[in-house]
Amino acid sequence: MVSLNIQQPETIILPEAELAARPTSWQYTKQAIVRYLGYGDHEYQSDTVRRRILSRAYKAAFPTDHLSDSQLIEHIEAYGEPESKTRFERICFYLSRRGMSLIEMNVDKRVDSSHRSYGQVAQTFQDGIWFVGNYGRQYNYVAYGKLPQETIEPLGYAKPGLPLEPLLVFCYDDSLSESENIFDSSEGRYSSHADLIANHLAFVLSDLITISDDESSQEWVKQRGTMDPVIEAEINRIYLSDHIAPMRADIDEYAGVPGDAVKRYRLDIVPQSNRKFQQKSTWPDKILRELFEFLPVIDRSSWLIANEEEQILILKSQNAPTMRNFREQKEESLRRLLGIRNDFEFANIIKHVRKQIKRDDSPFVVAGRGKGVRYAKYEGSYEFHNAEAMNDE
Repeated sequence: MVSLNIQQPETIILPEAELAARPTSWQYTKQAIVRYLGYGDHEYQSDTVRRRILSRAYKAAFPTDHLSDSQLIEHIEAYGEPESKTRFERICFYLSRRGMSLIEMNVDKRVDSSHRSYGQVAQTFQDGIWFVGNYGRQYNYVAYGKLPQETIEPLGYAKPGLPLEPLLVFCYDDSLSESENIFDSSEGRYSSHADLIANHLAFVLSDLITISDDESSQEWVKQRGTMDPVIEAEINRIYLSDHIAPMRADIDEYAGVPGDAVKRYRLDIVPQSNRKFQQKSTWPDKILRELFEFLPVIDRSSWLIANEEEQILILKSQNAPTMRNFREQKEESLRRLLGIRNDFEFANIIKHVRKQIKRDDSPFVVAGRGKGVRYAKYEGSYEFHNAEAMNDE
């Protein structure tokens, strides 16, 4: 007799009371499932974490028997069964709208090319391309990018007087799967930002592909007046800034330019003051590594059987430091390592790290009250504990 081992989908219980208690509780019944699961919760999320959330949202079962809000139940059931075409389409719809809404909601703030929304728009586009590439083929869907001002149904961003948006938003379609020209610049469809820059008529980069980084500003001065002045200003502000240097490196690779694009655009030695959203997802791990090396070791078996008061005494006996002790000794070196010069930004990343430390699968132990909270760690390397947590997932 042959036994078929059919894997059941993960079941995720959405807690109604917790959702309703959120600051935006008036609209909690309409939030996308991927938002419930934490997608895009903070700017430190890595590609791996974001895409793991998308995969869970696509594959998991979301029972509604425990829920009482009829609108929430209807909203969740509209996502269809796990790994279904309906579920796939709903997640794609969310990703396509997220890029546009990030632009619309931050119009006034996007005068600063390092604003977080630039990174979030780019990440959402890349996540959408990844999601369709992994799960869309069985439904004959393809993914591509379009400029917001060229989309068929903008959410309201394309208004008179607003600057042109230079980043692609995620789009998907099931009518182009048999087409040989899915990525067609004449139709405004692009596979990547490198594809956009190389082929969009407004950018005319054919003369710039092979020139060096030092010569680029001179080349733009020479071409000034040959393009729409608004577009020129947008290109200078975005595409020719260090913020988009990784995309410029992609252009060279796309065009087949020989040599090391990473070194050509100095991405291996990015000045600390210019580190933008691309690096922020690595900050929590770097701080946690430094903290792990800084802390004393606690015996796991003794810790798990101790009550709260006994745990506090254990940490005091080991002279375990508080977070203030850690910051006093390590803040300067961490700021240099991460390229942080802003006090507010450093406080934010420490606040985020504190939340990660308290996770159930964390290798850290915490006990105490108020400013007297102390920290230690279990025995083993940081890499060992990380691998163990990944296996548990």
